[in-house]
Amino acid sequence: MLGKRTFNQTTDPEVEVEQGEEIEYLPNGLPKNYNTMVRPGVPDGNDPNNPVRIYADGVFDMYHIGHAKVLEQAKKLFKHVYLIVGVSPDWETIEKKGKIVMNENERVEILKHCKWVDEVIMPCPWIITIDFLRQHKIHYVAHDDEPYSSAGSKDIYYDVKRLGMFRATQRTDGISTSDIIMRIIKDYDMYVERSLDRGFKREEIGISAIKAFRIKLNKKIDEFKKKYLVSKFDKNKKRAPLQPIVDMF
Repeated sequence: MLGKRTFNQTTDPEVEVEQGEEIEYLPNGLPKNYNTMVRPGVPDGNDPNNPVRIYADGVFDMYHIGHAKVLEQAKKLFKHVYLIVGVSPDWETIEKKGKIVMNENERVEILKHCKWVDEVIMPCPWIITIDFLRQHKIHYVAHDDEPYSSAGSKDIYYDVKRLGMFRATQRTDGISTSDIIMRIIKDYDMYVERSLDRGFKREEIGISAIKAFRIKLNKKIDEFKKKYLVSKFDKNKKRAPLQPIVDMF
């Protein structure tokens, strides 16, 4: 059921004050319209000299089109937006999520070259605090609306949503850092083979001598098949001379 409580929206994210408009609340304690609440005193985004300050944070490992589209959405939430992007440091990302591919300096540099981004903050807090919002004069936080469970919290954006300082962005289906990693894993041998062909040593790739030999052997077998077997049958409908041997592989 929905409950009603008095909530005063304020430009200072210090939370509720004495009086204000009556707002419907969801059972989880969030305002029903937490994604569309307009905070008094916050710029409307029509003045280029007084833009809305939007904050978006993340790991941004293996930066891809999904990241770019989220930042574009954040930048276009209002007509004039100053987009601040927070990047989590290596140590905390590894502690909270696990191993990453790109270090913090690489991730920061990529974001600095994104045309939607006005400012990059690194390190940023894993869970956004009131002090952080005040320090950077942030009006709204942009992120997808799915609860983000981490660091013992069911949703690390809960407090931002509760304060009416949240704006939802949409994920791009079929593309994420995890999706990219799965693509690589799926064709792992092919990428290792390509790296060996380009002169990388097996030690640099992190594979054993036996693994490297097997990958090279499979490549030779594939080349053999392509060279001596165009079709199982020749023009006279007879089996290719080497077909019985090829079939063994």
